[in-house]
Amino acid sequence: CPQGTPLGPRWPLVLPGQCRAVLAVDGKKYFHPFTVEFDPRVRVAAGALRQQLDLAQAIDSALDRAVAAHREVASALVKLKGDHDSVMTDSLAALTDHGDPSLASVAGVLASLATAVQSADAAPTDGQRAVFTAYRDRLDQLLDRWQRLQASLSEGK
Repeated sequence: CPQGTPLGPRWPLVLPGQCRAVLAVDGKKYFHPFTVEFDPRVRVAAGALRQQLDLAQAIDSALDRAVAAHREVASALVKLKGDHDSVMTDSLAALTDHGDPSLASVAGVLASLATAVQSADAAPTDGQRAVFTAYRDRLDQLLDRWQRLQASLSEGK
């Protein structure tokens, strides 16, 4: 996850309805209401769009967590550079990019899944939901491992 490289789509998804744009300039906020309408070419139920938005936001949240953790681990690896604790260095490297699963591999799947979910004009499929659940669980396990490694790093200071 090179810093500054977007991992997935970063446009806002909104449901049809009334919205408000906010522009902040020099400490002052400007508001403008607008209406988002259904694309007349698309035939999809509002409930399906709600399901799509909910899953897309959950994926985006998990992806943000994966990227943030990857940056933290990469920073810890840089700090350890030249240190002779090869076990810790290997553990951190496996967590970021070299393990199976790794934070990078989980983020890659989540980014692809976000694109697939957000590009359809339909409710998410059962397969997409299952992939999200599996990779969210993998991410949670990796984040737990990172917390344990952080504790070990703190003890070693």
